[in-house]
Amino acid sequence: MPMPTESINRRGDAVVSLAAERLPMLDVGRLIAAAAIVWLHTWLTYRCDVSDAARFAVPFFTATASFLMFQSFRRKPNTSFVSFTINRFRRIYFPFLGWCFIYLIASDLKRRFVTHAGPVRLSWSVFLIGTSLQLWFLPFLLIVSLPLFPVSMFLARRRISMRQMTVTTITVVLAVLGLVIALAPFPWNEPSDSGQTLGEAYWFAVLSWQALPALFWGLAVAVVDGPRGMARLLCGVIGAIVLVVTTAVVLIHGRNTLLENLAGIGALFVAIMPWNSVLIGRLAVWGTAAYGIYLAHALFVEAFFAIVRKAHLPDSAPARLGQFFATLLLTTATVWILNRSKWTRWLNG
Repeated sequence: MPMPTESINRRGDAVVSLAAERLPMLDVGRLIAAAAIVWLHTWLTYRCDVSDAARFAVPFFTATASFLMFQSFRRKPNTSFVSFTINRFRRIYFPFLGWCFIYLIASDLKRRFVTHAGPVRLSWSVFLIGTSLQLWFLPFLLIVSLPLFPVSMFLARRRISMRQMTVTTITVVLAVLGLVIALAPFPWNEPSDSGQTLGEAYWFAVLSWQALPALFWGLAVAVVDGPRGMARLLCGVIGAIVLVVTTAVVLIHGRNTLLENLAGIGALFVAIMPWNSVLIGRLAVWGTAAYGIYLAHALFVEAFFAIVRKAHLPDSAPARLGQFFATLLLTTATVWILNRSKWTRWLNG
């Protein structure tokens, strides 16, 4: 009998699925995506067209989340909803709350010594979007993963016995669902008389809607389980082409939900290729720190912005480039330091 993470090819041979395969490029992809988020937030207030080169990152993280969740269920098909929920809450929402507190302190220090603005106003929406611009992604992952659990678990338990026609049908349904969301405008308009709380919640809903296509497409990629041999290499090449072309179009013509999600899926196709080398292996080790970099980087981005304003330094492209590399270095060092202690490593997710 094949193992739960195996499938049967046409000749009746057991073929190891992606769920049982080590994918170092996936960790490398997460590291690159984290660096892209740093790039995005470094350049966003200077040249939006330059920052748009990183728009693939959030869809890639989203697709990777649903892809890995499905693969986890294939390895552990007896996972209960209760244990899954507790684990997701611990690994996603606890770091979210921790960084909310850290950024709240940082905002207060910035207010006192740099901007001299009024006190920070808090509302219930802080539990959705956090106290820093990038933290919204963690509650989003938690919220979408819970209703996705029964669907992913059902598919994971029956993946081995599924006929190819059934797999194809499910994949097409997931792909079309993501496509419809990507092409459809956000279905609700923000009320004109909304206050700050409702406005922030609306912003969270819009960002979540824009990330949903990649969620369904990542699950579709996981269900297919990928081709083998040269066909799989061809998929990686196609993914790289899709990533480059869609990102180029976004750079030239501006933001586009469909193209940004396609770029994220293209990056996922590259990341699940079984490429390995000494360099890839070393980078993959740091790829586990990707979410920590994502969470912590805004501390340094905002600190550099504050220093430039306070010291009346020229805000130029070379300065922003230097800020990007300095932020990436300092954030990586911060993640490494946090990982050194059992009391702080939970902040890295």
